[in-house]
Amino acid sequence: MRWRLFAALVSIAVVSMVSAVPVMPNAALIKGTVLEGEAISSNLLGIQPEQTIYRLLIHVISSEDVCEMANFVKGKEGKDMAFYTKKPLPPDIAKRGIKARVSYRGDEREGLWWILEMEILN
Repeated sequence: MRWRLFAALVSIAVVSMVSAVPVMPNAALIKGTVLEGEAISSNLLGIQPEQTIYRLLIHVISSEDVCEMANFVKGKEGKDMAFYTKKPLPPDIAKRGIKARVSYRGDEREGLWWILEMEILN
């Protein structure tokens, strides 16, 4: 009996480790100020193949819904958040205002905020 219970618990643990639920489709249009921007290796984020990823720390001023999609940024206005993009950043990005369409990508355990489109305002 103990053996069956142990085997069942191990099976549940393995299944829960392997099958994480992907995050639902989402998007938001944000306005904010870039506090810092840097190039990092995708290896630091566990993304393969290795490539250059750009990380922006943005002070979020506002967020708007995009179509009928979930807006996971709502309620985070006034906070500093990390966003990522594969598009190279201008060297003078810090302290500049931006407007960007963003989306949280990942699963129920972990994920990253990605910039899908970005416009530099000043």
